[in-house]
Amino acid sequence: MNIRPMYMLAAAVVVLLALLLVSTDLIVNWLWMKELGYEGVFRRLLLLKFSLFAGTSVFVFLFSYCNLRFFLRGRFPIKAAGEIQVFGEHQLDLSVRRFKWLTLIFSGFLAVFFGLALAGNWDEVLRFIWRTPFGRTDPVYNRDLGFYLFELPFYDVLQDSLTFLALIIFIALLVLNVFLSQESRALETLRRSHRGFRQVSFCFFLFLLAWGWGYYLERYQLLLSPEGVVFGAGWTDLHVVRIGLWLMVAASIILAILIEADAFYRKPLVSLIGIGVYVLIGFIALNVVPGFVQSFVVEPNELEKEAPYL
Repeated sequence: MNIRPMYMLAAAVVVLLALLLVSTDLIVNWLWMKELGYEGVFRRLLLLKFSLFAGTSVFVFLFSYCNLRFFLRGRFPIKAAGEIQVFGEHQLDLSVRRFKWLTLIFSGFLAVFFGLALAGNWDEVLRFIWRTPFGRTDPVYNRDLGFYLFELPFYDVLQDSLTFLALIIFIALLVLNVFLSQESRALETLRRSHRGFRQVSFCFFLFLLAWGWGYYLERYQLLLSPEGVVFGAGWTDLHVVRIGLWLMVAASIILAILIEADAFYRKPLVSLIGIGVYVLIGFIALNVVPGFVQSFVVEPNELEKEAPYL
């Protein structure tokens, strides 16, 4: 059975539904802006959203498709009949062409998803592009106040997007490596597949770097925190949590280097131990220690400790 028309039909249906939803919203906004006399503003915003959608979609599609195709091409043998032979509890032949279409559809879906997501954050992008200094700095990091209004929101969106993208590709490669392996045990499969293990490790390496960047940005979010007795950073935030965040930044970089180095030595157990230690450090540094300090150091002398931050 030729499955190509089925994939094309499914893709066409998804595209038509997406176009219907987008066009309905565009028509409503255009009529509203036209009544207000802001047609020029509407056209510029539409051009900006389309540019963000197109640029992000192309980047995400290439990143996803190249990773998946490179992984499949280097990981599994291609038979003369054009089939990928898969072993496990059951024997199965999968068409190479089918994998190409699945890779295209998966990458296309990711591209549209991330493109729409970033286009929806056009306000953060515009504020970043047209950022301007306030001429006043915060008392903790000595950053211009414009950084928190114009730059930090954009960095947060970018960091979330990169982290999510790297995580999705990592999971996809890991699932493919396990599902299409000649061994049923995941660790043994990764150990024997040197090239596959290196690519999976590299995606996890990117994920850890993006995740560590999130801890770095969270330092600035402490000044905007609504938690605690006062709005913004309190005594525990500045003296304990901030140190914990720096510790997690360093731990993320160290673990990323460990994962990438382990790809050459092919010892997954070392990476698993490193991940476990990383999670334990994060729990202690960002939950146990701050909670202990807040309960037994700050709260007994809360007025004295928090007075400088009121």
